[in-house]
Amino acid sequence: MKLKLSFLFIFVISYSWSQTVSQTFDTSDTFVVPAGVTTLNIRAWGGGGAGGGSTAATGIQAFNGSGGGGAAYVINTLSVTPGATLNVIVAGDTPGTTGNGTAGGFSTIEGYESSILAAGGLGGQAADGFFGTKPGGAGGKSADSNGSIKYDGENGGNGRSGLLSLNIYSGSGGGSPYGGVLAYQLYLLASDGRNGNAPGGGGAGGMSRSPSGTHIGGKGAHGRVIISYETPEFVANSTSDSMISVDSAKKVINVETFNQNIDKIFVYDLSGNLVYKKSGVGNSKHDIEGLKSNNQILIVKVTLDNNLTQTKKIVY
Repeated sequence: MKLKLSFLFIFVISYSWSQTVSQTFDTSDTFVVPAGVTTLNIRAWGGGGAGGGSTAATGIQAFNGSGGGGAAYVINTLSVTPGATLNVIVAGDTPGTTGNGTAGGFSTIEGYESSILAAGGLGGQAADGFFGTKPGGAGGKSADSNGSIKYDGENGGNGRSGLLSLNIYSGSGGGSPYGGVLAYQLYLLASDGRNGNAPGGGGAGGMSRSPSGTHIGGKGAHGRVIISYETPEFVANSTSDSMISVDSAKKVINVETFNQNIDKIFVYDLSGNLVYKKSGVGNSKHDIEGLKSNNQILIVKVTLDNNLTQTKKIVY
């Protein structure tokens, strides 16, 4: 059965719309700027610092590493070129060891480091066989980051070593603003440090009790980059009669005008990607063929010889 949907314009119309699209990166990757997009809104978290490890304990001794710092969080808006390929750099997990924790890495967009860069948290200190307190790793600093809005990460918790008691504990991993929350550690029980929470949370310190041996600090969590943008704003403003129709049997989009010839036709998906382009049509009718029909919403933009433009959403 043949079904034909038609949309007839016979009066002045003026309307516009756009859509916010976001893409989240938890590992480094590339991002291609969509057609018609010139501004990107970026949010970024660095990597969390790893927790400090703990040396082996004897008797009723308890040795506890301190927690790694949480990553900084930054926000900014970038001006970009449609079609450009951007390298998105995301801080990876920071493995824990039995020694001092390693600092977390930074997250950024390559080539835009001066505008968007989130610093990682510092690692926690290892328990080295002496009683006392080991300070937690500092959170990632806004001073070491770039963005229009910047937040420091939380410091890791202190680790306390001494004779086994309720006042002896390892340090919790610091949280990252609007990201990974604190990685709490248990009292009394021997264990590796808990891993940081993504994005950007620091790892907790390792906890040693006799006769458990050494324990590693928890790993710092990976960073994150979120890219958001508005799809191109489509505006229709015309008094020329025209019709855009879909022939579902033949899988064809029919474009026809009555008072002017067609100059250009553009078809976009709802993410703003250009899926069809035809310039210099030069007549009043044109059939768009070869597009994959997937019951999706497409936006057809028609420019006439008189430079007036008509835009219509269709289901194809």
